[in-house]
Amino acid sequence: MSSFKKLNKADITTVNYYANKQWNFNYTSSISSSYIIGYTGKNEPFNTTGSTTTYGQYQSLVYTEMNQMFYQSYTNLLDTGSLMFNVTTYESASQYRPTGSYFNYNTNPLLIKQFPVSASNTIRVLSINQDIYGSKILPNSFKITASIGLITDDGNGNLYTGSEHIGNIFYAHGLAIITNQSASYQNLNSASISFQNEHIIYENEIRCIVKESDYNLSYNPSLVTGSYANGILRSFVTGSFFQPYVTTIGLYNDNNELLMVAKLGKPIALSPDTDMTFIVKYDT
Repeated sequence: MSSFKKLNKADITTVNYYANKQWNFNYTSSISSSYIIGYTGKNEPFNTTGSTTTYGQYQSLVYTEMNQMFYQSYTNLLDTGSLMFNVTTYESASQYRPTGSYFNYNTNPLLIKQFPVSASNTIRVLSINQDIYGSKILPNSFKITASIGLITDDGNGNLYTGSEHIGNIFYAHGLAIITNQSASYQNLNSASISFQNEHIIYENEIRCIVKESDYNLSYNPSLVTGSYANGILRSFVTGSFFQPYVTTIGLYNDNNELLMVAKLGKPIALSPDTDMTFIVKYDT
């Protein structure tokens, strides 16, 4: 039979655990993969009828979005002043950042930003599904193997072919952006792409404390003869040696709804002399 006890919040802890997995894909631009999609961005005026699209996205909007989120390299000036407090991850408006304060997604001083700003310049964006890259792509793990050679990241957010800088990777967004204007990079149509992801697993630990005075008797109806209210205890449970055992721990919410069940490897006798602690762990 069950016995209930309210848990203390101090007995519940959560610890982050970072798991990594290697992923390998064959990317082809002619196939709209559910894992990696390649977009082309182009520096041109937006026009609903004249702009070409890549997988339903206007190239001018892809270019503008990547620029505003990660580079802020427009040359036309619109200084709106600072809109945010001066903290390390925000930068105020300037002649290079015309849209006011913005969030800096990579504060690494070794990050090289070379965003193309001339008319009709293009960028190549490889967008990885978040279900695949998790919380981020692990630095130093991203590789593109193509006919143009091996493209790798340097761990600082830069993409290189040999010693040639060709773009950036924003690990927490699963985005690789090729900014080098060489046609061999911009026309990347097929390649093998590999990387390691980082997925955060939350390990929850709940301490279930049983004091020496708790649960010293059993409510199991099989221990009595007759009805439980008026019955007589069987002889084998009347001695001082008899002690209830724990076999299962159930966790309930405030509405007495069962959330999970923890099974012990073997029945554990409750001690009448000392407090006991049962630790339940589960991952989310």
